[in-house]
Amino acid sequence: MPLHLTPELEQRLEQVAAQTGRAREELAHEVLDRFLTEQEEILAAIKEGDDDIAAGRVLAHEEVVARFEKRFSKA
Repeated sequence: MPLHLTPELEQRLEQVAAQTGRAREELAHEVLDRFLTEQEEILAAIKEGDDDIAAGRVLAHEEVVARFEKRFSKA
C-alpha cells in the first residue's frame, strides 16, 4: 500500500531514521502499529462503557463524587 507523506513528515521521518540508524520503513511500520494498538484500546474501552450503560451498570454523578471523596478522605 503506497503511503504519501507531506514533505514535512517525510523530512522528520528521514531525520529520525538517520539519527537512530533505522530504516524509514521500519520506523513508519512501528509508528503505525503503535497508533493502531492505541486506537484499538480506546475503541474497546468505549465499547465496554457502552455495554455497561446498556446493561444498566451506571452511577449517578453524585454517587461517583461521593465515592471519590470517601476514598481520598482516607488518604
